[in-house]
Amino acid sequence: MKSIRVKILLATMPWLGAFCLLILIISPLQIKKALIETTTSKVLRVAGASAETITVPVYFQDDTSIKEELRRLWKSGDIVYIVIQNSTGEIIASQGLNTAEHVRYADNKGNRFTPDENLFLTVTPIDYQDVTLGRMFIGFKTDFIASEIQKIRTRIIVFCFLFFFLGTAAVILMSGWVTGPLKTMTAAAGQIAEGDLSRRVRVQTRDETGILAGSFNKMVDRLQELYQNLESKVENRTEELRLEIGERRKAEDLARENETLLRSMLEGLGDGVGIVDEQEVFTVSNPALEEIFGGPPGGLSGRSVTDFLTQSGIELVVGQTQQRRKGVKGVYDLEIITIAGERKMLLINAMPRFDREGRYIGTLVVFTDITQRKHAENQVREANEKLRRNIVEMERRNTELGLLYEMGESLQTCQSEEEIYAIGARFGEKIFPQQSGAFFLAEKTSGLLDIKSSWGNYPSTSADLDTSDCWGLRRGKTYILENPEKDLVCRHIAEAGLSGTPSLCVPMTSYGDLRGVLTISYAPLETKSRFRRNGVGSEAPLSGELRPRLAANLAEYIGTAVVNLRLRESLREKSIRDPLTGLFNRRFMEETLEREIRRAIWMKAPVGMIVADIDHFKIFNDTYGHEAGDIMLREISRLLTNHVRQEDVVCRLGGEEFLLIMPGATLDLVKARAERLCTDAHGQQILYMGQPIGPVTLSFGCGSFPDDGEDGAEVIKTADMRLLQAKREGRDRVVC
Repeated sequence: MKSIRVKILLATMPWLGAFCLLILIISPLQIKKALIETTTSKVLRVAGASAETITVPVYFQDDTSIKEELRRLWKSGDIVYIVIQNSTGEIIASQGLNTAEHVRYADNKGNRFTPDENLFLTVTPIDYQDVTLGRMFIGFKTDFIASEIQKIRTRIIVFCFLFFFLGTAAVILMSGWVTGPLKTMTAAAGQIAEGDLSRRVRVQTRDETGILAGSFNKMVDRLQELYQNLESKVENRTEELRLEIGERRKAEDLARENETLLRSMLEGLGDGVGIVDEQEVFTVSNPALEEIFGGPPGGLSGRSVTDFLTQSGIELVVGQTQQRRKGVKGVYDLEIITIAGERKMLLINAMPRFDREGRYIGTLVVFTDITQRKHAENQVREANEKLRRNIVEMERRNTELGLLYEMGESLQTCQSEEEIYAIGARFGEKIFPQQSGAFFLAEKTSGLLDIKSSWGNYPSTSADLDTSDCWGLRRGKTYILENPEKDLVCRHIAEAGLSGTPSLCVPMTSYGDLRGVLTISYAPLETKSRFRRNGVGSEAPLSGELRPRLAANLAEYIGTAVVNLRLRESLREKSIRDPLTGLFNRRFMEETLEREIRRAIWMKAPVGMIVADIDHFKIFNDTYGHEAGDIMLREISRLLTNHVRQEDVVCRLGGEEFLLIMPGATLDLVKARAERLCTDAHGQQILYMGQPIGPVTLSFGCGSFPDDGEDGAEVIKTADMRLLQAKREGRDRVVC
């Protein structure tokens, strides 16, 4: 029993040790993880609160408040550095900068520990009303984590040692209590093994050991009973064997009768049934099989199956035979050539045959003629394939229509012709993914074709091309270049290096306001795989691949979008321009002024304004007539337009009064510009009916936002009052 106790100890001790070791490993890790998570949450809250506290001093650039806040944070004792940067990355305040640079704080893209986990580095944005004013970098001490983990690890080690020793003692005591009854059972078993069937085990406990002892005693009783009945059973079995021999003879007679019946059934079956040996030679065949192969009765005996097969059929049968040798049944189709030379398709159902020693001796095969069924299946398959192609074509058309619809929605949001042609190229590549294409547009001034956008292998630039260089534009309808060796090739296709591939050109015209062409060519790398040989040996695309109608729809979408955009721009230009002078009207002035005022408030920049008026215009108009007055208004408008910056806006307020909006201009710059205009107006010569009329002088009133008003209307009012002052003081002057 000592060996059992030792085994119990050996089986239990590793589990106790493993449990203790698991506690030693996992507990510190879990505690460390919890401490790190707690520390991370704490420092992030501190960093966030510090960033919120320092936002106002940073926004107002209050260096004193910033430094006072840094000293308050530094007193906590857990911080080793604090660095505050503005939005440009410049350090505006810091504490412990050497330590911060040592840990490379500027490279910190997020909150993290240093590799030795002694510091936790944080970076917190300083935001004010969705505007980032800068960043705050703070490094926190984390050395208390290591000390806490060391204390807890010591307590866990002491606990594990106590648990291990107490568990060992408990196992030793329990093993002795368990093995006591087993000693008694072992002694009794030894006596029974020597032949003393009267020996019994005496164990009085009610646990599993007592139950085992009772079962052992019952087993001995049963063994004694079996031993006494063994001789009588042997005699009875001998008599049974004599009866079985008689029954076996009757079974052999029945088997012979069944064999005769089976042969008659095989001869009457409609399917062919045969047996081949391991060399694929027929040994048995029924009449139906001989009829299938076209042979006389008994004509298949001794002939190999391979005599009726093609080379591919022989390879198939050889492979299937290998499976039969492994005991695998097989069902497969096989084409044969009958004795009369007729080809038939058979369904083969093969079952392997083995002898009593498990050796492969051949195959039992059922041959079913399925020639007519295969023919019907092929017809159905062809019909399904045709239906599948039709479905694929419908799906492709639906996809193309969806792309055209999506392109139409995108074109409605375009603000420039460049956007329209870019969308045309993007959807052209989706609709014609295997082709290359480009959009050409004839310029109004030169009439030359200029490439606007392209996709695939088509170049993005081209030489100067005349509209007569494209056969599609010449003919005014879609031109298909199907045979590059015989058909006429457009110049733009030849210069793109695609003259050797089929192409098509679709003219883009709309109400006489647009003259362009969409050209689509097959990519050279795709030519061989997508083309077929035609009758003269050249390569042409498969039927329907050019899809001229779809290309025409694409060209129509783009052409219509360009014309609509030009129409919108023309209408908008008319709605914001004064028809007489060509200057912006009052409506556009109000929209522009409101926008520039908002921008000036955001950028904290000024907006200069000049109100100009033609002196004695009513007298001039009454003297020379309204036509001469219109000429003077146009000339003065040209003078104002030529003496402003590109970002300035010149508007006609009404009558002979004009307004100049100068974003970013100070009052001094506004005054200088007004004085120059006043001087240049003296040299302005206006001709009416070939005779000079004049002289021309201007009066100016200047204003600036925000110095002269809280909004644009107030500034214009101030400038207008200064204009009246200039008129009262004698005209031909500037008042600011």
